[in-house]
Amino acid sequence: MRCCADRGTRKFVQLINSLGEDKTIVVVAQREARVDTPQPTDLFAVGSLAVVHKVVRMPNQSLFVFAEGLERVKVTEYTQLTPFMHATVESIRKCLSPRIPR
Repeated sequence: MRCCADRGTRKFVQLINSLGEDKTIVVVAQREARVDTPQPTDLFAVGSLAVVHKVVRMPNQSLFVFAEGLERVKVTEYTQLTPFMHATVESIRKCLSPRIPR
């Protein structure tokens, strides 16, 4: 899965700027897009562990981020809220039931 995010929020910019050699982040969706400063309750618990491949700074100071999803994860706990969120996550292994021939 590949995605790109266009976010200009201060916390998002700080998060992306703080990435060192480890370019992995967890991406979760907001329940309500109109919330400007989401709290953990404003976010879905299931998201993707992703690696950031490229960051493009836009003229309006927002960032255009190209990332590739690695696996589905579930947020179990938010351990930090400022300057950006940190969370503990666990991998979600998709259980596939064996196909039964008809």
